[in-house]
Amino acid sequence: MIERGNQLLALVMGAGKTLTALATIETLHRMGEVSCGLVIVPNTLKYQWYDEITDKTGAPVQIIDGDLANKQFQLKHATRFRYNVINPDVFSTKNGTSMVHYFLDGKIQFVVLDEATVIKSFKAKRSRAIKAFARDLPYRFALSGQPVENRPEELFSIMEFVDPSVLGDFKMFDRTFILRDNYGRPKRYRNLDVLKRAMAPVMYRKSRKDIEQYLPKIITTHVTVDLPAVSRRLYDFVVSDTLAVLEMMSPSGGFDLAAHYGDDDDTESGKFKGEIMSRVLAMRMICDHPALLMTSASQFDDPESSKGSRYASSLKAEGLITDALLAEDAKLKTTVELVDEILSEHPQNRVVVFSFFKPMLAMLGRAIQKQKHRVAYITGDVDAHGRAQALDAFKKQTRVLLSSDAGQYGVDLPHVNYLISYDLPWSAGAYAQRVARIDRISSVWPHVNVISVLTQGTIEERQYEMLEQKRLVAEAFIDGRHRDTKGGFTLSLDTLRRFLQEH
Repeated sequence: MIERGNQLLALVMGAGKTLTALATIETLHRMGEVSCGLVIVPNTLKYQWYDEITDKTGAPVQIIDGDLANKQFQLKHATRFRYNVINPDVFSTKNGTSMVHYFLDGKIQFVVLDEATVIKSFKAKRSRAIKAFARDLPYRFALSGQPVENRPEELFSIMEFVDPSVLGDFKMFDRTFILRDNYGRPKRYRNLDVLKRAMAPVMYRKSRKDIEQYLPKIITTHVTVDLPAVSRRLYDFVVSDTLAVLEMMSPSGGFDLAAHYGDDDDTESGKFKGEIMSRVLAMRMICDHPALLMTSASQFDDPESSKGSRYASSLKAEGLITDALLAEDAKLKTTVELVDEILSEHPQNRVVVFSFFKPMLAMLGRAIQKQKHRVAYITGDVDAHGRAQALDAFKKQTRVLLSSDAGQYGVDLPHVNYLISYDLPWSAGAYAQRVARIDRISSVWPHVNVISVLTQGTIEERQYEMLEQKRLVAEAFIDGRHRDTKGGFTLSLDTLRRFLQEH
């Protein structure tokens, strides 16, 4: 990192990216190469970085935060600090120029971009603003445990920040490494051995396999549940409705929600995507607990609320969402019984349960508390102080932590030996972040348990299959594990339409 000046530090989560970056900047400072720079981090990690910088370096540091006037004042005086910790959202542009660019252009020497997948979309305005600001800086470091979360373009976008000369023009990158079908969907990746050689000088990588002797053994299991009859009828209706929309969108049924590539500006295409996403979301709610769908419909119908789903409201208006659904709690009951069993098995056992839906966490919490177990919560609604309090309570007073995916960044849980995914995210990176909360060098356990609760014959099975394929794609591009002597990797996941027809 010191010698090259720009680098992708791709250490697996929990392997020390933060400390490595700080050691690099401090060495460069002693060499007289840098005096001031930015550390761009997700909002949930700002205070963690502040604490690490203060504790490990003692260097002057500020968090750029607050209202617009306060941020402008802090940016104006940023050169007084070696480290300025900032949220990517501050790079939102007005007339093509961010206020970071306005105040700091030519005044700093380095940028550390943590969780670099924040710029994985190379067409997003925020991504372009961050890259434009950092383009001429002598030191640019991107940190990511999983640079490819879902698709190879994410690696290309990150490399535009680190060193755009490595992968060159996007059209050339696309033609060289991605073979697409007539609809523009990738069907095979190729020349991955060439990509590995090109990335070798600019990416320092340690995968889990490289350091597995320092990590706990992971025991992965699935707990399956059946969808109750009333919920199944509603689920099947939504599936039929989704297939009808897919048929209107493309006679070939080619559109694939989560594997779709590119950012299409076509209004009609965007409308269809929104229609499909709303239906897929409804399927996920039904699998978790139909009460989520009822809540979403009520929120949409409330004129004072900005939340809720129009599609859920339409189902309610058609009389398809009824009170009979509220008793359908097979998945909830199974999970609560599982938590109770884990806690009863050993007094040192601790559990973290993840769910995409915050109302689901509340339902889980109430049900677990009825079993005489105390719980703590982390969601996006909890500020940094509340987050710290919840984690402190979890370490000292409770044995169950309920978390939305807001808790997947910057929360280290080395004392936890069970992680339950009540539902799954679409992103392989988000799932890896979940697991990394307990899969750490600092773990006090020789092995940890990762459990997924899946509803059989539903969209949740597709999510699991997609996460597995995305993991293999990431391994192919980042770790060179393409399992093909010719440097290729063939995709195998069916389209959304085919999956729904078969399930």
